[in-house]
Amino acid sequence: MPHAVFARVDALLARRYPTMPQAQRHAVASVQAHTVHAIMIASLHCKADERDALRGELIRTLVPACVPFDPCDRR
Repeated sequence: MPHAVFARVDALLARRYPTMPQAQRHAVASVQAHTVHAIMIASLHCKADERDALRGELIRTLVPACVPFDPCDRR
């Protein structure tokens, strides 16, 4: 997994969810970084419109995955 992606995701999670335990934050960052990496590799073999759809779906998948950690979420 690219360390730069992991580091950026981990830093983002630390800022956005400051009460998330470090071990959990690292696990979430690792899963998300692996997911991004896999989708980006797969998208290299797609047409441009398919690539855009993959990226859009990636965002729709990853963002809601963090909702349970969001102290501002009132669901």
